[in-house]
Amino acid sequence: MKKIQLLFIFLLSFAFNAKGQIVYQDIVPDLNGTSVQQAVLGTTFTFGGWGSGVFATDPFGGQNVMVIDNGFDWIAVLNQGDMIGPTNAWNVDAWPSNNPYPVTDKYLGFRVGATGNYRYGWFKVSVAGAAQPFYTFTVKSYGYQSTVNTAIAAGDEGAGAPAPVAAFSGNPLNGQTNITNITFTNQSTNNPTSWAWTFTPNNVSYQNGTSATSQNPVVRFTAAGTYTVAMTATNAAGNNTHTKNNYITITNPPPPDAAFTANNLNPTTGISTVTLTDQSINAPAAWQWAITPNTVTYQNGTSATSQNPQVLFTANGTYTVKLKVTNAFGADSLTQTNYITASPPQAPDAAFIANPLNGVSNATDITFTDQSSHNPTSWSWTFTPNNVSYQNGTSATSQNPVVKFTQAGTYTAKLAVSNNVGTDSSVAANYITILNQPPDADFNVNTTNGNAAQTIFDFTDLTTNGPTTWAWTFTPNTVTYVNGTSAASQNPEVTFNNPGMYSVKLVASNNGGTDSVTKTNYINVVPSIFVPDADFAADVTNAIKNQTVVSFTDLSQHLPTSWYWTITPNTFVYQNNGNSTVQNPKVIFTAAGTYTIKLKATNDLGSDSATKTAYITVTNGTTTGIKEQTLNKVLNVFPNPADNYLNFELQAGVKIQSVTIMNLEGKVVKIYNNLKDNKINISSLSKGIYFLKMEFEKEHKAEFRKFSKL
Repeated sequence: MKKIQLLFIFLLSFAFNAKGQIVYQDIVPDLNGTSVQQAVLGTTFTFGGWGSGVFATDPFGGQNVMVIDNGFDWIAVLNQGDMIGPTNAWNVDAWPSNNPYPVTDKYLGFRVGATGNYRYGWFKVSVAGAAQPFYTFTVKSYGYQSTVNTAIAAGDEGAGAPAPVAAFSGNPLNGQTNITNITFTNQSTNNPTSWAWTFTPNNVSYQNGTSATSQNPVVRFTAAGTYTVAMTATNAAGNNTHTKNNYITITNPPPPDAAFTANNLNPTTGISTVTLTDQSINAPAAWQWAITPNTVTYQNGTSATSQNPQVLFTANGTYTVKLKVTNAFGADSLTQTNYITASPPQAPDAAFIANPLNGVSNATDITFTDQSSHNPTSWSWTFTPNNVSYQNGTSATSQNPVVKFTQAGTYTAKLAVSNNVGTDSSVAANYITILNQPPDADFNVNTTNGNAAQTIFDFTDLTTNGPTTWAWTFTPNTVTYVNGTSAASQNPEVTFNNPGMYSVKLVASNNGGTDSVTKTNYINVVPSIFVPDADFAADVTNAIKNQTVVSFTDLSQHLPTSWYWTITPNTFVYQNNGNSTVQNPKVIFTAAGTYTIKLKATNDLGSDSATKTAYITVTNGTTTGIKEQTLNKVLNVFPNPADNYLNFELQAGVKIQSVTIMNLEGKVVKIYNNLKDNKINISSLSKGIYFLKMEFEKEHKAEFRKFSKL
């Protein structure tokens, strides 16, 4: 019972309709009560039961159909090139049971029709599955022979192309003889490869390089009437003709309608050339001008039959002008009485305009246009002030000069014109206003490196295009303007109050605009340098001959760069390869006595000297440690290096009045008075090397020590 139901599902009948397409219908609905579904070419399907089939696209009508055994006869399986036709042995209404499966890219031959009236074709398929009742078919392509009882080779995919179905349209459908171009557009289906157009009557002219065999010809009709159009479309499968009767209507254009103008109705006799311009409509083909009285001469190769003649009137008076225009469909005339009045030459009446009336110096081109009447023959232009540059090959004697003004300001323009009758002039006071170009800000400075509160920096404005105001900004703003300059000066002079890097900005303006330039970290300012302030100290002022090494320490301020020591008398020896030019020499005195010490300190700005008379006392003592200690009030400064406190060990009876701490540049850092417990707090000092200057009560001399702060 199941076997019979499956057979009913696939029962279809096929026939050819009038157009040669395959038609099909269900003979029995399937088990679900619905029709057998259509399928798309190339889709894979699996179907079971007794009998087999493939899905394919209907080659005759382009519909998607399911093709099965019933109604088709088969040859299977074929190779490409095998012939399919009347001489083959056909399996009628059944799939051959002895076909090998599976197969890939093989050809199934089929025939459709009745005896003596078959059409032949093929499907290219792949078939999967080992045996009935289950197969999977994939249809990849097809071909067929449209001529009945004619064989086709398997794989000949072009053999079944249908003949064209001719169709076309025209646009527009109405026109005028020898004027309107009408485009005919092929709309045929089934890919025609050639076309043949016929127009009845055949009064046509093909346009734009097209012809009667063009796919889309462009046609101009040469006679009025109603036209029938036929087009035959052809391909390898055949041809088809489509005819549209009385499709195009062509009428003759109307005769011309005469009209004209003149560019000058008041010419100067014998001087002014007047152009007469045809403005007739409806396509005139010929022109005839008549001017009364006939005291005229035609100019520049024109004549009375020109479309737009140029005329010189040779006698004073009033002239009537007539134009007759003609084409193939008629003629028309227009007469304008007393239309032109020719007058004798007069002295010119000067007039002019300029464009534009405002501009930018050295940038804007301004065109001056002469509008003088009565035919001047020479021109002379004057501009006050005379800051002008003529452009484009023009000059002060050109009729229409082009001028560029080279400076900002307000300009008066004057035009003097002349002819052989006389001269006239026109003046436009304060006529042109010229602004400067916006500034292009820039500057430099005499040096980018210097000393705080000491070096004078001279800034120079390099802005172009005529700035009129300046605004200078320094960041940080710790500056002093000198020599009467300010932030609004063009070229300010400045000293910088503090060391550091400074950025400089200049804003420059004029009546044309504003521009600015900023130079970041432009100025490098280092600490000030002055003439040195010489000073020094010795670590001991009492020494033993040939034994005590006395160390002199430079305490000069303002960064000296060279030193010169003088010791009097000259009975001493420098130690450690030292000499009179080292900054901090060490000496041993070779004779007892009192010594005067002088230091000369120098830098690029000058020199200073310090002299300490009878500063060092040298004795002949022979003991070493105890004797030397008794000569110094301060026996010891400890700890050294130190972090928080410095302690002073003193000789008996010695009291410290004050302690001064100086840095290596000799600058005073801190002063302590009225010491308690002979110690000082140094915790606030920065890490580094320092000098101690200790002064005592009861007029004892000062003593110096060096220490390190942790």
